[in-house]
Amino acid sequence: MKRMIQVVRGMKFGFVKNLYLLILNYRWKTISSLVICLVFVTMILVIAKEEHSKEATSMNELQPLQSQSNEEVTIEPIQVVSTIEPINIDLANEQNEDESAPLENEELDETIVEEELANEQLEVAATIDQSQENITSITEPQPSFPYSEALPLPYEHQEYLYSLCIDYGLDYEKALAVMEHESKFDPNAIGATSDFGYFQINAINHEWLSKTLSTPNDPLDPYVNIQWGTYMLDYLYDYWEEKGLTGVALEDAVLSSYNKGITGFQRTGKATTYINKVRESYIFIQNSLPSHIANVETNAPS
Repeated sequence: MKRMIQVVRGMKFGFVKNLYLLILNYRWKTISSLVICLVFVTMILVIAKEEHSKEATSMNELQPLQSQSNEEVTIEPIQVVSTIEPINIDLANEQNEDESAPLENEELDETIVEEELANEQLEVAATIDQSQENITSITEPQPSFPYSEALPLPYEHQEYLYSLCIDYGLDYEKALAVMEHESKFDPNAIGATSDFGYFQINAINHEWLSKTLSTPNDPLDPYVNIQWGTYMLDYLYDYWEEKGLTGVALEDAVLSSYNKGITGFQRTGKATTYINKVRESYIFIQNSLPSHIANVETNAPS
């Protein structure tokens, strides 16, 4: 309460001040509360009115200054003088056309040059390919024997037979003729008299051939059978040559001994039917092999 009295004493308005002091001193609680509210509302209105009057005064003072400033400040328009000369579009277009023409010509020339280079590269590539083919055809190993697709004999077996004929000095065509007549080139052929394989080697000869040549005793192995057959032909040629036979007599003795054995040939003579059959096979072989057969001198049986 003391604090409120001190506040009221500090007020500027004397009437309000004295009235509020009177109310406080006599402790008119109910009336004092209403009076206090009225006083404060009155004070607020007075203060608001003073503030409004001050703003109005300041606006009146600023208005002539603004008008004066508007009159004094005049902005003159700036005249921009263009110094860019007008471009002659037609002339520029002509110049562009003149400039583009050589460019187009240059592009055409470049295209032509590229095409010519591409054609030259293709020609060079074709030449290289042809050269490589020629080199390949020269450098590739050619068959070292007269291989024939007409014969029902695998390439490897023909090659192996040919290499053994070279080693033994046998006629390749004659060896093929014996094989063709004996088995018709069937490596698994087994005859009625116990003859086996390509060369129809009789069972009586298997063991000694296997031991002599150090091969498996397997007459149906095509490589073993070819080795056995060529060895027997070479053995018979050597045997009868040592007996002084040559030419047709030698051929007949060899073929007869191959068919009957040496003892059988000596006892019963030539195996004429067998010799004729082998000669027919020989003609067939000659017609089946390439014409460039060589390396071993051929003496056709007559």
